[in-house]
Amino acid sequence: MQVLFKITLFVLSLTLWTPPLVTAGPYEDGLATYEMGNYRVAQQLWRPIAEQGYADTQYYLGFM
Repeated sequence: MQVLFKITLFVLSLTLWTPPLVTAGPYEDGLATYEMGNYRVAQQLWRPIAEQGYADTQYYLGFM
């Protein structure tokens, strides 16, 4: 029983200490395509975000 408790505690500690997965969203994808010079795709990715009121995407769309 004590061995099972130690194994459970070990597995639980590993799951709590692992970093969360980071995923890129439309803003990051748009920024990557913008930096590559693909402005049309960046605009398509950023327009819905800018319409929601995000200033960074509004700035880039205005700049383009």
